[in-house]
Amino acid sequence: MKDFWLCLFGGWFGLHKFYRKDYKMGIIYLITVGLFCIGWIVDTITLFIKGIKGEDIEEYYRIKGEKAEEAKRQLKLQQEQALAARNERIQELEKKGVAYCPKYLSTSIQYVDRRKRLSIGRGIVGTAIAGPIGGAVGAMTSKKHYGYVKCLKCGHEWKL
Repeated sequence: MKDFWLCLFGGWFGLHKFYRKDYKMGIIYLITVGLFCIGWIVDTITLFIKGIKGEDIEEYYRIKGEKAEEAKRQLKLQQEQALAARNERIQELEKKGVAYCPKYLSTSIQYVDRRKRLSIGRGIVGTAIAGPIGGAVGAMTSKKHYGYVKCLKCGHEWKL
């Protein structure tokens, strides 16, 4: 019943959450005045009913904590399995020498060639040396030539 009384008189400030060392929810209750009083009312009623039924609140919170820890372990395991599968796929593609999208590991990629850009520096030098025609020729004769690769499945683009 200690939880109920803490919740009843200090639930707006999250005292019952801080008592249970649920600091994240305690801070949220503190900032939002018990989740705009709705969370406070729900918690008060829930704890009152559990107290009347004689349920062990300590056991309830212990089981709740165990479930949360199990969910964290499962999530971590899934992430590790996904990372292992990704690394295996990368090794397989590199062993075959196949180009692939670094984001989704798709082999459906396309090389897109970009033509020369205008060179402002060459245009200025060409204008200074040979006038407007020299500037136009200088700007058009840039040696900058580059391309990029685009994944056809996800649209991700990257330079070579």
